[in-house]
Amino acid sequence: MERILDVGCGSHKMKNAIGIDITPNTRADIIADITTGFPIKTEAFNTVYCNHVLEHIDNTLFIMNELERILKKSGRLVIRCPFYNSFGAFVDPTHCHYFSEKSFTEYFTDGGDMHRIGATSFKLIKVDLKYNPKLWFIPFKKKLRFFIPNLCTEFLVELEKV
Repeated sequence: MERILDVGCGSHKMKNAIGIDITPNTRADIIADITTGFPIKTEAFNTVYCNHVLEHIDNTLFIMNELERILKKSGRLVIRCPFYNSFGAFVDPTHCHYFSEKSFTEYFTDGGDMHRIGATSFKLIKVDLKYNPKLWFIPFKKKLRFFIPNLCTEFLVELEKV
């Protein structure tokens, strides 16, 4: 049986998932402050979704290690965040960090150029970039996303625990 965790689910918990959130009166099954660790046993979930959560967390390295801990071997971690130079990254005063997909593909995967010993070990499965539909006419979006603010609005990275 596949076990799914929806981190920071709020009022929009995924169907068939266990939700965890810091805020009471949400659809979360577990109310907890994950910045001090997940109150979840090791290798408890097949899939973990972090939908617009990690940019709110101060200690990204600690949380990534915790996410790796609670995932089963070959488990999937799906991360969605606002792109670092999008307007959405800056309008929320609770955002602590600004990421691009490379923040995860280069640092937390075995093949990444910046992967460090002792960091989490994930294998990259998928990267999906969401572009601003109002800027449809701009060519070479994938290359220009780092130079044109709000061209890329968010990204999704899917990683597999090695």
